[in-house]
Amino acid sequence: MQPTPPSRRNWWIAAVVVVFLAGGAYFLLTLREAGFEVSIEAPSSVTVGDTVNVKVTVKNVGDRPGTYELVVKLPDGERRENLSLSGGEERTLTYSFVANSVGIERIRAGDRTFDINVRPRVGAGDVITGTVTSPVNWQILDNLTAENVWA
Repeated sequence: MQPTPPSRRNWWIAAVVVVFLAGGAYFLLTLREAGFEVSIEAPSSVTVGDTVNVKVTVKNVGDRPGTYELVVKLPDGERRENLSLSGGEERTLTYSFVANSVGIERIRAGDRTFDINVRPRVGAGDVITGTVTSPVNWQILDNLTAENVWA
């Protein structure tokens, strides 16, 4: 006995299911959820007393729109923004602060950090006095004078 061939209707349903599954899989693979990347742009070194401009860029690397809660931590406080971005869209925000103390100022935005070296303001002919400890033989040096520093 020979098997009965499937009817045209069954083939049509099977073809629609295969096309739907293939197209649906393609659709799911190409339409990514919203995902965000954060970057920070700022000078790596400034002088104490300078106004520092920090640019923070948030990009939606997904295909779908989404909202990102941006938290930026600066030396003078924290800033919060809710950014609604379409797929592929990016937005850059600029923040400013005054570098009030010598040393390293750390900027945080999202999962990123950026360090800014804040140098002392020294003019030509200024004398700097202090104690320097030698890491080699641990002797304390007296009367250290610096000339033409960052001139």
